[in-house]
Amino acid sequence: MTIIQVNNISLYYETVGHGKPLLFLHGLGSCGADWLMQIPHFVSSYQVITPDLRGHGKSDKSRGSYTIGELAEDMAKLLEALGIDSCDVVGLSLGSFVALQLALDYPEKVKSLTLAGTTSSIKDIGKFSLAIRKYLLAIFPMWLVAKVIAWSCFPGEANRTFRKMCEARMSANDKQVYKKLYGALMPFDVTDRLSEIKCPVLLISGEKDLMLPPWHAKKMLQFFKNATHEVIPGAGHVMPIESPTTFNTLLERFLNGVKR
Repeated sequence: MTIIQVNNISLYYETVGHGKPLLFLHGLGSCGADWLMQIPHFVSSYQVITPDLRGHGKSDKSRGSYTIGELAEDMAKLLEALGIDSCDVVGLSLGSFVALQLALDYPEKVKSLTLAGTTSSIKDIGKFSLAIRKYLLAIFPMWLVAKVIAWSCFPGEANRTFRKMCEARMSANDKQVYKKLYGALMPFDVTDRLSEIKCPVLLISGEKDLMLPPWHAKKMLQFFKNATHEVIPGAGHVMPIESPTTFNTLLERFLNGVKR
């Protein structure tokens, strides 16, 4: 168990391997364990770093305010503490927003960006969808909210095992902290700054993502200097877990291109 003090909080992270640093950032309400199907694939070639973002997992869960900027700053400080000047960064959902903010605020620290299940503006999700989650959080206990989120991430009987795992992780969240984190997403909008990002970018979407369908990534594509977009057939929002082989292949191919 590795705990480090950054930005006046205790941050939990795990790191394995001894190659080029590769930072994975998880989704809202989850933890670094999101990447258990990626770690064995990349550990032979990379130093794989999987933190729990503040408010998540084994990291500090302050009842104070949260911002995407703070989460990005935490990651910059973590990299500094580990003696890492720059690295490849992979983010899923909330993790993709933190990765984008990291690339904008600390461009020297980001060698490449892989953004999965992403958008550049939360308002593009739509007021109705955002209001439903806010209503659920206001009215229902966390275990019931977790069931709804898990179903939207892993719909259908074929995904029952993944759905149960998602429910367990989401149910473990402190509801008040989760509400603060959800609130931190609301002002997120970096669309007008995407053209500032000069590093290579890979956008990955799940064909059947109910939360952030592929059109969000397609909309972002035009603003980047050097970006590609891949859609994983049949996959939902959490494609690193649902379709790990395809996800790992796309990511590995992209990273190999960045090396060259």
